[in-house]
Amino acid sequence: MDLHAEQPSRFRWVLHLLHGVAAVLLLVGAVILVKLASLAAPVPIPEPHISPPRIVEVVPVTQVDQPVILSGYGTVASTQTLVVSPQVGGRVLTVNPALEEGVIIPAGAELFRVEDRDYHLQIELNDAQAKRLQADIARLQQDIVNTRATLDIRRQQLALSERESTRLASLAETQGLVTATEVDQAAKQVLGDREAIQALDNQLRVLPLQIESLKLEIARLHATNEIQRLTIARCVMTMPFTGRVTSVSLEAGQIVAPNQPVATIVDDSRLEITVPLDAREVRDYLHFQADGADSAGGTGWFPPPERVTGRVTWVDAADGPDWPCTVDRVASFDRATRTVHLLVTVDPAAGDLPAAQRPVSGMFCRVDIPGDILHGVYVLPRAALRADATVYVVADDALAYRSVQVLREVGDHVVVRGALVDGDRVITSKLSAPLEGMAVKVRDALQLATPPAAGEAADEAPQPDVHERDAPPTEGEPRS
Repeated sequence: MDLHAEQPSRFRWVLHLLHGVAAVLLLVGAVILVKLASLAAPVPIPEPHISPPRIVEVVPVTQVDQPVILSGYGTVASTQTLVVSPQVGGRVLTVNPALEEGVIIPAGAELFRVEDRDYHLQIELNDAQAKRLQADIARLQQDIVNTRATLDIRRQQLALSERESTRLASLAETQGLVTATEVDQAAKQVLGDREAIQALDNQLRVLPLQIESLKLEIARLHATNEIQRLTIARCVMTMPFTGRVTSVSLEAGQIVAPNQPVATIVDDSRLEITVPLDAREVRDYLHFQADGADSAGGTGWFPPPERVTGRVTWVDAADGPDWPCTVDRVASFDRATRTVHLLVTVDPAAGDLPAAQRPVSGMFCRVDIPGDILHGVYVLPRAALRADATVYVVADDALAYRSVQVLREVGDHVVVRGALVDGDRVITSKLSAPLEGMAVKVRDALQLATPPAAGEAADEAPQPDVHERDAPPTEGEPRS
């Protein structure tokens, strides 16, 4: 190998390596210089972004004493409904022409009459039998008189027989002029007379008993006649009160059975409504009589409520007249719905209203009953209440939370107690992602009429956050 030829090539390789290292060092130095230059330059400070205040609607609040009105719905019904049924069976002789559906029949008017000829004939038959028994009694009474007379004669005859028997026995014993046969016959005659007297005495004892038995039979016939007369009276059905006919299924000539329903009549002058109310509200707000525990008899049932006056409104004519009602009693308790069924009475003649504007049976009505008074509470729109039992207020142009206790929900409002003071402005607008302390601005009358400027947050119109419970339920539907 030629060593002199290899040395130049090795030298060139080392030279190339040195050139590469120098280039890398120059590149690194340039990067370091650029970095140092960027660090030395001033850093610009970004301007802070300030969100515009939320536009909200508010209501000022004031502490009040709020009367509680317990409201419920029920159907007007008559307190007295008569299902007309004949008390006796038979053929219908006559039917009152006014016995038609919808007709008002006065008290005492005859409705229909069932044939009663059979009962009159039975009375005549009983009277004839009673007369025959009276004749039998007279005969027996005469028998008593005759028997007593016969008894007197028999007693006289017995005395004679006893003297004759004694005389014959003495002659036979002292003089022997009378045979023993004659003495025995005389003694036999005495015994016969005594037996006849005994029979007459027995007859005198029996005859009064027979007379008493006949008198009892006559009394039974008279009682039977009274039953027949009562049955005859029951053949005529009259109106016990002035009422309205609601149904009829009766015609003249029809054969009816006892207790067969033939008509229905209601008394529209005495009405009542059964109102289901929340059991807790009844317990907390309804007034009961102070001595109710004594009148309840210690049974554990509700004491009598105070007879306060409420108002009744027909649901189908909310703008029409309303009628007074009086709380009467607690009718029942429904454990399934946890409601107390309160019964109120309605006087349709109260208020001097025209007949066409009076309540009638079948109307579905709203009933408002005054209860207790809630002292020191706030009445807020339902839209102001949030789901977590809080409300938002405007404090120093910022949003603040206030915790409240919801006492009642009535229509579009709620009654609350809590950390509120008079003059607080409660927010009713519905806010998205509200934060305590965020800036808010109250919408005034001008802003309500002018669209929000560009960059301002336009919040939604207020919407209720609490379930509406005050809408009338469908008739027959249980109140929740």
